[in-house]
Amino acid sequence: MAIVYGLPATPPVPEGVVLCVGNFDGVHLGHQAILRTARQVAAASGGLCVTAMTFEPHPWQVLAPQRAPARLTRAADKFELLRASGADRVVVLRSERKLLEQPALQFLEEVVHRCGVRAFVEGPTFMFGRGREGNVQLLAEHAQRLGYALTVTPTLTCDALPGSPAINSSAIRAKLAAGEVRAARFMLGRPHVVSGVVVSGDGRGKTLGFPTANLSGIEQMIPGDGVYAAIAEVPGAAAEALRRGAAVNIGPQPTFGGGRRRVEAHLLDFSGDLYGRTTRLQLRERLRGQERFESADALRAQLAQDVARVREVVA
Repeated sequence: MAIVYGLPATPPVPEGVVLCVGNFDGVHLGHQAILRTARQVAAASGGLCVTAMTFEPHPWQVLAPQRAPARLTRAADKFELLRASGADRVVVLRSERKLLEQPALQFLEEVVHRCGVRAFVEGPTFMFGRGREGNVQLLAEHAQRLGYALTVTPTLTCDALPGSPAINSSAIRAKLAAGEVRAARFMLGRPHVVSGVVVSGDGRGKTLGFPTANLSGIEQMIPGDGVYAAIAEVPGAAAEALRRGAAVNIGPQPTFGGGRRRVEAHLLDFSGDLYGRTTRLQLRERLRGQERFESADALRAQLAQDVARVREVVA
């Protein structure tokens, strides 16, 4: 899959393009449905190039940093998920005020011209351009003049959750903030992942018999405080790569006086040095909230129960 940075660097595609534009944070089931439809449109139109156009960083990081949402996926992960969902090419636009404050119609005309767009596939709530003035209605109004077809996919709902809520990135963030990683998984179509580099901690886990890998430099949204069952993945060469069940603690350490919020993982059936290595945690289920225990022995007994529960969840 080709990744192109900026419209001026976007090479023309002789067969033409079916284009999907969006932030695509999380590449959740709703995004995947849009790309799946784009592949169908591409096939029916003689093999158009399915192109996903996205923005980095999130536009709110530039326009109103205080309102910018937490990321669900890192940029590199987003690009790979877009490829896995059907994109032949990803065009990455740098979020700058000049671009974000461009009138919607001007942006549309430039994109169609530079990318050779023959079809758009978008969701019903898609908005773009200055002040989010562009929408699917604007796309429809100019389709004939600019020479493209338009397909608007219906809003996807999550029937696995009570009330069948609409699937969108904001709803997923709300679930994660509440610690509901299982519900977020139903909307994402996969577990939410946090990843970071293992750094040294206080060493308390080791003294309790449950050594932990403390993660730093996490870019993705960190769910609400609690203890979680996860799958830990440590990339590397075949002999060095690891995949283990893990009990993950998110938050301060109330038994030891609180302190800063942290993400630490006890990898099951593993002993070794992970310092400096990138570790990915696929969060499967929230086991319990954080608690303050009266003694180290009481905490140790609870940790043993947590590990037993993790084994059941990840089995």
